[in-house]
Formats: sequence, structure tokens, C-alpha cells
Amino acid sequence: MLDKLAEVEKRYVELESLMSDPQLLNQQREYSKFAKERAELEEIVACFREWRKVEQEIQGNRQLLEENDEGIRELAKEELVTLRQRKEALEHARSGPIQTSRGTQLPQLGRVAGDRRAEQQI
Repeated sequence: MLDKLAEVEKRYVELESLMSDPQLLNQQREYSKFAKERAELEEIVACFREWRKVEQEIQGNRQLLEENDEGIRELAKEELVTLRQRKEALEHARSGPIQTSRGTQLPQLGRVAGDRRAEQQI
């Protein structure tokens, strides 16, 4: 599932690049098509990027839990609580899959996160 979201993000970046081409401004129909597709992907990409950022911060704080300094470990524990709450909120930000105008069904982030938790337990 993470691969699917990475593909969606890649397409989003591609659309941004296409839309910044000055020659495309003369082709209103094509520009509108790209703009619509980009808009459909924007929310899921933003949520995925934030989720990935929070996941990286969680990993960093887990490493800090192994530090010798008790103060650093305590700060890391406190931060982990906040980060896990943020991650949980992001995972529930979408209630279901998204169907795009291109007919692509995008996964909900919570499903991806659930798959990731299952992998971590193995």
C-alpha cells in the first residue's frame, strides 16, 4: 500500500511539473484536465506526506529512547505520545478509498497504516 501512495505522490509531482509548463497555458482543455486530476490527489498526498514525516519523527524518537541521558529519554517519551496521537489522527483523516476521474481507486491512509503496523509486529 505504501508503494501505491508513493506512486500517487509521484503522479502529483508530475502533474505539478506539467502544469508549470508555459506552453500548456495555451491548451486550456489539457490544463484543466491536469488541474482536476491534481486537485483530486492533493488531499491524499498532503496527508501521506504528513504521515510519512510523523513516522520518521517517531523512528527518530525511538532511537533517542536508547540514549544514556535520562532527560533526553524522558523528552523522547513525551514527544512519542504526541507523535502517535498525530499519526492516529492522520490515519483516520480519510474514511475510505478515493475514486479519481481517471478511474483510479486510491487507498485510504488508515488502511496503509494498519498494514504497516501489522508488518512491524512480525
